Amino acid sequence: MNTIQSFENQSCPLLREAIRTVAILAITIVGLLTQSYGQGTMTITFDTGYPVAPPGSMIPSAYDESGVHFWNPYGEQSTILVGPGIVGYPQDGTAYLQVPPSADLSFSFNTSFQTYFNFVSFDAAGYSTSLPGATLEVIGYKGMSGTVTNYFTVDSLTDRRANNLPDFETFSLSSQFQNVYQVDVLTSGWSLDNVVLSGVPEPSCSALVALATLCGLGRAWMRGRRTQ
Repeated sequence: MNTIQSFENQSCPLLREAIRTVAILAITIVGLLTQSYGQGTMTITFDTGYPVAPPGSMIPSAYDESGVHFWNPYGEQSTILVGPGIVGYPQDGTAYLQVPPSADLSFSFNTSFQTYFNFVSFDAAGYSTSLPGATLEVIGYKGMSGTVTNYFTVDSLTDRRANNLPDFETFSLSSQFQNVYQVDVLTSGWSLDNVVLSGVPEPSCSALVALATLCGLGRAWMRGRRTQ
């Protein structure tokens, strides 16, 4: 009995200490993941995601790059990924995404929860030399069912070339497009490239280092307890 009592007296404090240590580690890790996040900036170039359009080709598809998903939610017509070098279509030396006639465009982060970001700017051109320009209605979705809207006029590709201007022109969003979780463009027949997003959540270096250290300490502590 004395041996059993002695074992119980020793195991109870160890159990309490283990529970307390695990709780502290869990609280610390959660705090790091929720508070220690940097704010990144990215440019979607439509060259390095999936699928990849070889030069001189067009691939009807939705598109994913760096965790951002582009698609047409308002009909059966797909967006089109266009490789460089197709006669009669916009050129900037790289691939780009097209919103064909009778289609619209949406994009957001491909996550199971609403990921907020700032929509900074994008490059746009006409669909082809056979179609006119377009007026883009750009809608950003914010929390609490709020929306913001900007309008941009895209010149026809024929007019741009007649005036010796680049096929693509850059448009900047207003400050209202901060902290949106989805963007819709309710306009068909145009081309998109170089989408710039900021405020993109990414784990900071200090958070990752601290988290790795905590995990290492936790493993060492558990090995020591198993040995005892």
